[in-house]
Amino acid sequence: MGVFIIYDILHRLPVLKIFYSDQGILTRSFFINDLSHPWSFSLLLLNGHPIFTYFFFATYALLAILFIFGVKPRLIAFLLWVFTISIHDRNWWVLNGGDDILKLYLFLLIFIPSSKNDETKLNYSIWTFAYFFQVFLIYFTTVIFKSSPEWRSDFTATELALGLDNFVSYIGVYLRNFPSLLKTLTIFSIGGEFIFSILLILGFLFFKKSYLIRYICVLWGLSFHSGLILLMTLGDFAFFCLAMWIALLPSQFWSSHLSRLPQKIINSLDSLKSKYSFFDFRTKKNLKIKFKHVASVIGVFYILSIGYWNVKELYEDKAPEIKILTMSTRILHAFQRWSMFAPYPYSHNEWLSIIAKDPNGREKETMDYGYLGGAKEPGYKVQTWNNSLFKKFLSVIAEDEQASQEFAFYHCRRLNKENNKYKSIQIIRYRKKVTLKFEPEADIQSSIEWEQNCF
Repeated sequence: MGVFIIYDILHRLPVLKIFYSDQGILTRSFFINDLSHPWSFSLLLLNGHPIFTYFFFATYALLAILFIFGVKPRLIAFLLWVFTISIHDRNWWVLNGGDDILKLYLFLLIFIPSSKNDETKLNYSIWTFAYFFQVFLIYFTTVIFKSSPEWRSDFTATELALGLDNFVSYIGVYLRNFPSLLKTLTIFSIGGEFIFSILLILGFLFFKKSYLIRYICVLWGLSFHSGLILLMTLGDFAFFCLAMWIALLPSQFWSSHLSRLPQKIINSLDSLKSKYSFFDFRTKKNLKIKFKHVASVIGVFYILSIGYWNVKELYEDKAPEIKILTMSTRILHAFQRWSMFAPYPYSHNEWLSIIAKDPNGREKETMDYGYLGGAKEPGYKVQTWNNSLFKKFLSVIAEDEQASQEFAFYHCRRLNKENNKYKSIQIIRYRKKVTLKFEPEADIQSSIEWEQNCF
């Protein structure tokens, strides 16, 4: 997970100034006055200068490196969780399901007990169940969300998803030619999410005798998300999921592989682990016991909170309002919604045009955020490899007027820094319906998304 956090930081590096500083799209003053909630928390709100932003992410990267080498793993997990929440609460217009996976993983790791080579001596904790239960919720609830015929009867969901130029990879484009295979992959996806989420809970209930079940579950999880990486470009989502599944491998897997290492390396690893163990209570036994009891109480409350939250997301109109569980989930930043490509896949390819007008009425196309704007469809070769944060943001402005407004203001500031003196801009959204193979191509539709005077 530490390696993937480094990858995530590198992925955000080109857009740090745009999305996380006062010189970007979302200024701190606008966020605090118009968007923030009582439970919002972000260290990035302390200072809006780009230098502070880069310093923050450099510190975040250093913590990730310490995480990789196992230095005080619980403490570093806590600090990483604080920094991750700070990033999420600074700009949630660019978040995706992978961000939720990371924040939940880090929070659970603060409390979950360390694994020993002999699994029969594992510290059987409420937090162990919390980890299993969280993974179960991710896949079980997404099956319920996927209620459309594309998932349940027609099995065309994968073909439609691969028709989205924003997300499809080169391999995915090739597989568009095999609709029957893609139907099989749809069945594998939704069937696997249901079957293996149930098996995962059984793997916990029969923890000491469920090695085979857990191996099978992990194998499915790794193959499923590896397939997503090959077929689609979904940012960090699939990578964080891989790390989450790897953690569910039985201890025997790690001990059997470690036993093949030279004894000198094993002794060094054991020494490192002992040196940097978190909460060394060998001389404070009573404090250790108290901490364990408090952690167990928090764990029970956490399980109730995330369970209730997911039920509330699924059945918003029917589930009763339990404010203490709602607020606790918000405060712990454990809120979640596992509805990617649900209840049905996105139905249209979309792209933008941004027309800037000078005081004389002359127009110029100024859309250059990953691709050049215009009425012509950019295609997957251009859109696939766009920065995933910008792809998410450009899709958000279709539904969020505040995002459209702040993006327009930012674009005006950016253009007029060069003394162009553009008077206004107009954001036009083009849409083209995704069609199945052998169906005729749909027409391109357009609509004015936003109009803004620059001064």
